[in-house]
Amino acid sequence: MAEIIKHVNDSLYCIRHALRELPPGKMHGNEDIDTTLTTEKNYSLLHDRCHTADEANQYRKDIEKEIFKYKRKGLVRTIEIVIQCPADCTDKNAFFETSYNYVCNKVLPMGEKSVIVAQVHGDEHKYLKDENGNFKLDENGEKIDISKDHLHIIAVPAVRDTKHSDYDWKLSAHDLTSRTRLRQFHPGLQKACNDAGIRATVYTPKNSGDGKTIALSVAQLKEITNKTGIIIKKSLTIDKLAEILATNRDVQILNKDLQKKVDQYISHNHDIEHQLKEKDHTISDLKKELEESRQKIRELEVSKEQAQTWGNNQSWGNNSAWGNDKKWGETTLDQEEKIW
Repeated sequence: MAEIIKHVNDSLYCIRHALRELPPGKMHGNEDIDTTLTTEKNYSLLHDRCHTADEANQYRKDIEKEIFKYKRKGLVRTIEIVIQCPADCTDKNAFFETSYNYVCNKVLPMGEKSVIVAQVHGDEHKYLKDENGNFKLDENGEKIDISKDHLHIIAVPAVRDTKHSDYDWKLSAHDLTSRTRLRQFHPGLQKACNDAGIRATVYTPKNSGDGKTIALSVAQLKEITNKTGIIIKKSLTIDKLAEILATNRDVQILNKDLQKKVDQYISHNHDIEHQLKEKDHTISDLKKELEESRQKIRELEVSKEQAQTWGNNQSWGNNSAWGNDKKWGETTLDQEEKIW
């Protein structure tokens, strides 16, 4: 739901990233950023200062001049609080405004004065992918968007200084990020939302078992989704996580059974297709044989007609003149002698 990041030497880069003001030729490390949406979707909750990265960084330096700092390496110059808008939130703008006020009034001892960036990001879109890097689709064929609008608050970690008389404040990220403070963050933010009448679940109180809440950062939630496909949108209790894992296990078992049945149907369909092809060949051969038989019948019928025509010719052997010519064989003896 929310996470706190400490910055040592990269404060300026983080400021530029939050305000989308990277130098020319530099690319954002987050590939999910859609710069075409930045102007439309992103906005600042700081209305009177730090409009640019240079202004914000200079303001940070000015604040540091007023507070005590230990001279040592690895000194945390800024902290960054990232608050993700819950999935059940019905008013994002009101949620971010309430979250910002909560951080200024309850989390940062110096209040809003220590804030150098308060930027809402709505220009990031991350879509769920499978193990092969292909986008997963929902039941409507749309890509599954797992990104959520979120608020970046970058502040100087100033706390009250009771040891150095010349200073009222000192630089101490350790005091701001103690275990006790971190445990109080989500319950306090949930109360602030409830008091403001905002419907948004950022913390689930004890309700079963030991009720311990697993604190998961935005990056961790995304990593869980990428590796398991399980979409977890907020921190949750151990019992709830166990329920999700058990459900996911049952779904995986069901998917395996369904896949096995699908494979069986595919194999059965292949067998049917093979049988149909064999039947098609058989039908083709029968059609060819039938056509040959019909051709033979036609040839026999033609031969039969020709035979009938030849046998019914009345002129052959029935000529009444043939052999009946009275002059043939009737020559008289006298004539015959005369011929001789």
